[in-house]
Amino acid sequence: MKAPIAIIIFNRPDHVAKLYECIKSEKDRDLFIISDGARTGNPNEEEKVEICRKVIKNWTGNIYCNFAEQNMGCRERVTSGLSWVFEHTDRAIILEDDCLPHPDFFKFTDELLVKYEHDTRVMSICGTNVFSNRNYIKWSYCFSKYQNCWGWATWKRSWDLFDPTLSNLPLAKETDLLREHLGSRRASMYWHYMLEKVRNGRINSWAYIWTFTSFVHHGLHIIPKYNLIQNAGFGIDATHTTEIPEYLSTKIQSLEFPLLHPPTVFPLFKYDQTIEDIVFSKSLFQRFLWLIRKIGRSIKCQIPI
Repeated sequence: MKAPIAIIIFNRPDHVAKLYECIKSEKDRDLFIISDGARTGNPNEEEKVEICRKVIKNWTGNIYCNFAEQNMGCRERVTSGLSWVFEHTDRAIILEDDCLPHPDFFKFTDELLVKYEHDTRVMSICGTNVFSNRNYIKWSYCFSKYQNCWGWATWKRSWDLFDPTLSNLPLAKETDLLREHLGSRRASMYWHYMLEKVRNGRINSWAYIWTFTSFVHHGLHIIPKYNLIQNAGFGIDATHTTEIPEYLSTKIQSLEFPLLHPPTVFPLFKYDQTIEDIVFSKSLFQRFLWLIRKIGRSIKCQIPI
């Protein structure tokens, strides 16, 4: 069963064109296009937005468009767009314009969308493994407490749990849910700090909310053994990813089929611990390395040429 594809686009025609090249072999699928509107006071952006909306041509499957007339911002546009998608389908493969999938990504997500369709422990299927070069995973994939939205797939049953206002955050803090779920005070403090910034509008992110949603419901996310998504969006025009993280494994490669499934549904501790230590709350060792790098860059900038 081939799932529909939902793409999220904005103002980068070159990225949308590259994404189209990656997905055009799948053009017998239904396609949902979510597009934000141009920002006011940005005269060149309206033209770029219109160009992005016209990139998709000769699609043989059904096309459904949800184009915002005005700029909604990352959080509201993605949230409302995906809610619209799941008004029309019970599952979808989701790609932002800078996430370029390996061909195996579609076969991988299709198979697992069927296998775990009714297993409510599984919230999503991710295409990115930022630590694939560490060979943590013995099977074709593992389960993680942490989602990655650089190319992913999910079901309506999961997205229906999405809590856009973070209404459960005060109760999670009162009951110490995040400390119990994540296993450390450091992680709990980090996530409460970041989620409060999201709730107060200081961070314009839907992905933190989606992660918190899965925390609250003790959900798990499938992570492939090898990275299946190339994130081509790092740069000055990106919303969040302006620099390539030093930890990121950017190589993409194929998976072997038939898939080798894990023996049971459980989070891979080593993978999750690495994610928390390096990407999110960061261990003392990682904080020390960050300080050394910062001092090194400062000294380099002060050396006369």
